[in-house]
Amino acid sequence: MKREIIVTVVLIVLVVGLVLGMKFATGSFENSDAKKFVLEDLHNKFPAADKVEIVSFEPKTNGEGAQYYTIKASVSEGLGTPCPKRTNYYYNYPVQNFVPAPPEAVVDSCKVCQSRPCMIAFPEEAIIASHTLQGSASVQDYILTARDATPQVNRTSSGWSVLWNSTLNYSYMVSVTDDGYVSGAEKI
Repeated sequence: MKREIIVTVVLIVLVVGLVLGMKFATGSFENSDAKKFVLEDLHNKFPAADKVEIVSFEPKTNGEGAQYYTIKASVSEGLGTPCPKRTNYYYNYPVQNFVPAPPEAVVDSCKVCQSRPCMIAFPEEAIIASHTLQGSASVQDYILTARDATPQVNRTSSGWSVLWNSTLNYSYMVSVTDDGYVSGAEKI
């Protein structure tokens, strides 16, 4: 009789362990599946996009206790041009019975720092700031002259550096501060 009780207890522990293990494996699969679904959807909708990425990913539970994910993704277009765009898209996976937020144009219309205080938070904003803000007139002239000018953006300790290259014999290095000022535009 003791032996039967011990075997029963061991079997119950094994079953509980297997159930919990399956739930953990399913959650991991859904997590990667959700990210994959969003990235595939955006790549299909925007095949010419320069960059598509997941910005945030958060597990949630709906009113019935079922798990789903809220996902924020961004699409960047025109990173090699003077006026790139960045748009955020919001997903719920699997789809819930409520409407997700509409797309959010983060960088659009080739304008940044229209009011103060200003914050340059994305490479797309740094590109636009490098040729539209006060102190960048020579860079704007360079871009108009060299129609093939393309930017290369790097994050620095104090902001952003934007290198403008073209087929002309010179380039421009522009420093943009995080608070939206051109701190230098050097012909190199």
